[in-house]
Amino acid sequence: DMTPYANGVKLKLKIGNPNAVNFDGIKINFSWGKDAKDALSNNKEVDLPTVFVSGSWTFQDVILTPAKTNEMGYLSVSASTNQIGLRPPYPLK
Repeated sequence: DMTPYANGVKLKLKIGNPNAVNFDGIKINFSWGKDAKDALSNNKEVDLPTVFVSGSWTFQDVILTPAKTNEMGYLSVSASTNQIGLRPPYPLK
């Protein structure tokens, strides 16, 4: 979902983690503009320190500035993490 917000836009993200591990925070890179060429000049990296639990959805709001909803013909999103969390081992019988 995208709505106008101050001198930018607010994105309501629904981020899924289909993996068997938790992600302990992620970095998301955004590029936006009227088209892909215009997006080269509008970039933002956002750190989300939230734990993204395995097999579940996480909801997060992000604000991109400067931007207008009618100038958002192109949006590129990429994510990375450098820390994962595993469950403790089951006790051996």
